Amino acid sequence: MIQYRFEFDENTAIEFIIDEKADTSNEDGLAEIPDWMRLDQFRCDCCLLPPETRKTCPAALAMNPVIETFSKRISHENIKVTVEQHDVRIQAETSMQNAVRSLLGLLLALSSCPVVGRLRPMAQFHLPFGTKEHTVFRAIGMYLTAQFVRQREGFAPDWDIIGLKELYENVHEVNAKLAERIRAASEQDAAVNSLIILDVFGYGVTMSIDDSARKLKPMFSMYLE
Repeated sequence: MIQYRFEFDENTAIEFIIDEKADTSNEDGLAEIPDWMRLDQFRCDCCLLPPETRKTCPAALAMNPVIETFSKRISHENIKVTVEQHDVRIQAETSMQNAVRSLLGLLLALSSCPVVGRLRPMAQFHLPFGTKEHTVFRAIGMYLTAQFVRQREGFAPDWDIIGLKELYENVHEVNAKLAERIRAASEQDAAVNSLIILDVFGYGVTMSIDDSARKLKPMFSMYLE
């Protein structure tokens, strides 16, 4: 389990408890479905889900707890956040948008969206408040591990990580559509700004892979001897 605790200036606190092995987009028990959450609204061009399989966009449903909690919050509000996962506790005093960005990325990766759901391995090893550099390193590491697993299972690996660039291009499209959904559901800007930051970090993967590889090379000099 991963626990996020947000403490606000008005001496109130909100907690989120996320099971990193669960599906954050499960429709069971869902009563009312607002228009912004429906699968046929703001649909991504890259969406592969047949309309008859579910009523909601899985990514939208996954981020719904964030919308319900932070739709009236301002992005630059300062808060204290504590994240506990297993035996590790991380605390930060940061802006609302940065804290929500971290939670939002976790919830989306644990959804059944056929695009952002491919980032689930990163959610299993969640890093709260990671920088863009952290995101690039973890994304490349995740993808190359996936290719190692594929090869061992008899599938053709993609060691040139062409598929990683394609994946994050699709993630960028999903984030753009999610931003439209958030704007339709939110009164303030904390949630949408958090998604924009998340998208900047993710899209930086596609723009930075080759450059990052050059910057990382000295770090791996012992493997080049």
